[in-house]
Amino acid sequence: MNNLYIFAIGGSGERIMRSFIMLLAAGVKLGANRVVPIFVDNDAKSKALTRCRKLINYYNACSNKGGKIGIGTVCQQLGESNRPSFFQTPIEEPILLDIAGDTIGDLKTIIGKNLTSYNQIQKDIIEERDLLFSEDDLSMKLTVGFVGNPNIGSVVLNTLSFSDPKFADILNNAGPGDGVMVVGSLFGGTGAAGFPLIVNNFMRSDSNRPTIGGVAVLPYFDFGAEDQHDNNEKIIDTKKWDVSSDTFSVKTRAALMYYDDYMKDMDFMYYVGDDNRSVYPHYVGGEKQDNPVHLVELLGAMSIVDFSKQRNQDNIVYKQPIWGITEKDNNPTICNISSIKDKNIKHALIKFQLMREYFINKGDGFLAHAIANRSATTKDIGFTEIMRTACVGERLDKVYKDENDMSNVVDTETTQFPYAWGLNAFFKEWVTWFEDLSGKDARRTFTIFPNTAKDIDQNNVTQKFFSENKFGIATTEQRREGGFFGFGGQLKEVGKYPDIATSILKAHNKNKWSNVPEEKKLAALLKTVSDGLDEVINNTCAL
Repeated sequence: MNNLYIFAIGGSGERIMRSFIMLLAAGVKLGANRVVPIFVDNDAKSKALTRCRKLINYYNACSNKGGKIGIGTVCQQLGESNRPSFFQTPIEEPILLDIAGDTIGDLKTIIGKNLTSYNQIQKDIIEERDLLFSEDDLSMKLTVGFVGNPNIGSVVLNTLSFSDPKFADILNNAGPGDGVMVVGSLFGGTGAAGFPLIVNNFMRSDSNRPTIGGVAVLPYFDFGAEDQHDNNEKIIDTKKWDVSSDTFSVKTRAALMYYDDYMKDMDFMYYVGDDNRSVYPHYVGGEKQDNPVHLVELLGAMSIVDFSKQRNQDNIVYKQPIWGITEKDNNPTICNISSIKDKNIKHALIKFQLMREYFINKGDGFLAHAIANRSATTKDIGFTEIMRTACVGERLDKVYKDENDMSNVVDTETTQFPYAWGLNAFFKEWVTWFEDLSGKDARRTFTIFPNTAKDIDQNNVTQKFFSENKFGIATTEQRREGGFFGFGGQLKEVGKYPDIATSILKAHNKNKWSNVPEEKKLAALLKTVSDGLDEVINNTCAL
């Protein structure tokens, strides 16, 4: 594909987009040259939308945006063949079809807004409106979306969001070499309303249409009984208008019946959901509706990766979430990176985690040690401890601008290395993302290591990917322990440990990376680290 247009509709679509951006940060390879994110949400204060927009900014930001530079922008300064695997896919600035609900009014206003005089046709419109919608429906504030009412959402989106000239441009520009992926829930309001409207708009195109796919999100969480906002914070009157998770299954069945009849001309449809539903605090829209990351959202993101490698089909192809994840020892609630079937995704997630450890860990074989010992991998590039601390968000009491002049102290409170800003932000987001996936309250956990540990050093870094029940991903070898001069003892499976420093040093090319300009130093280092970690993973991980 050339362009991959991704329509993220409502909260579930935006949360899947968040996990998808994390996969791109880790370096997951797509079958598309660039990604164009489009958000459809009438909740202007949606926490999920805000998170996505921040992530894209950490990825994309240019120097003219306050001096802070996105890490994707930094990496893409290198020629395509010289880029690290991390952040390799360009993400375009997001397109927002998110007409704020507080500027719309209500449904009564929308349907009757052009009725200035009352001839018979206009009277018929009013009569039909009043037959189809209750007075509560017509007067409901649209500030937080459609509160589980896709019948209201379909009118609003079709009338306003999809009449936006930006949507018309996408319809006109998306061609046979492109892909359009629509992502949204079937059990809420915004997603259930927007999903078929977007798909059917593209299906009306001629035979030179793009490849069309969808991630249909089935129920995977429940809400508590009542809106948790304080009474003076409530965005709408939940006594009249509220969404109840008791209706999720019924709404989903109705949506699936509709799709079966009217959306068979799509190319690919992915279904993700979970009967073992997590329970989240009930906040009706706004900033406090901040659900943790869920495994279903990661599966949805992996579905987008799979779709990017597909092409138009004569008949719709249905895919279920089982294609992405297997479970530990048939335990339906626990899995980790080793359970991912797609080696491309597995490799990228492991590699990003090791890269982060390389920057943060101060032991032998890691970046701080390489800088202190003036190793070629950092000395030739000119990468300093000031730069490293900027990347990992640390502050030092004293850092010397010139290592040969120990009196020349740099104040790290004011020193700026703007090229590190995006990477530092993604390091923080990475930790939060995985903490949510492996959280103690999650009904299904997804961990990066079989056994979590605070400390990772040169000797045990792959051991964290290894477990005796062979659910880990470290390559193993048989060794005898407890014997006498190599005889006797117990034969055990032991993980092979990598020498990260040696692998990265082997990947370093002095001729290529000497005298690197300041703006390219971080990208050059990431390229060297990327190549070295490929060797570490290929030699010590059983993918």
